[in-house]
Amino acid sequence: MFQQMVRLTLAATIWRKYRNYIVGILSLVAFWLLLNFIHQDYLSYAQLDVEANQSIIAYSYVLKWGLILLSAGVFIRYVKKPLSSDKNKTLQREMEKSHKINKESPVSASSETLENDPFANIRTKKSLRSEADFVLEKGADKKK
Repeated sequence: MFQQMVRLTLAATIWRKYRNYIVGILSLVAFWLLLNFIHQDYLSYAQLDVEANQSIIAYSYVLKWGLILLSAGVFIRYVKKPLSSDKNKTLQREMEKSHKINKESPVSASSETLENDPFANIRTKKSLRSEADFVLEKGADKKK
């Protein structure tokens, strides 16, 4: 049972870390297989009249290899910079808004935070006391 839990944990960790690579490679291989099947089917069709389709067969190979190279480029782009999600876009917009507000009026923003700061009274104290300080004081009062 412990061994199965370790396997599942390892698989989940690998999936989280390398999800873009795994999905990208599987998509790329599926696309290449589909492209190969379509090209083989076209070659079978073109073999019926070889003399008329000689130049078109050469173009089909150029198109096939062009699509293979293009798909490899798309895969590399996808792996290096995955498509951004809506959550990331929303977070980026919020960060940009707050950054613009801070740049426009840094003095007013800091004064607003000091006025509404719930920890302002704690900062003004000379020393902070913990629970242990209170317990020690109670113990000292009982001894007296």
